[in-house]
Amino acid sequence: MGNLEISDEKGHNTTVSKDIMGHINIRDDKGNHKKISTDILGGKTISDDKGNRISVKKDIFGNYDASDSNGNRATIKKDIFGKIIIDDPEGILGNAELLIIEDLFKD
Repeated sequence: MGNLEISDEKGHNTTVSKDIMGHINIRDDKGNHKKISTDILGGKTISDDKGNRISVKKDIFGNYDASDSNGNRATIKKDIFGKIIIDDPEGILGNAELLIIEDLFKD
């Protein structure tokens, strides 16, 4: 299980790795850490070292509902043309979460 190293134009580094349990770990050079795990029903949970948590689950219509540990919600769905529509009034979805959701819609 190799690591993916990402550097931006400002010199910040992020490491993405997968552990033996299948969790994806994202660490940056500022000391931030996020862990992405999958439950047995395919739902994703994104948690960080500050106690924040976002759960992403698929509903019966094939849409995804995201909720965070503060009770905020976001909905992600496709329109009839296959375009992904994100309704996130509280702004709970960051870059890591959006990448996961994009991956979920590939199937």
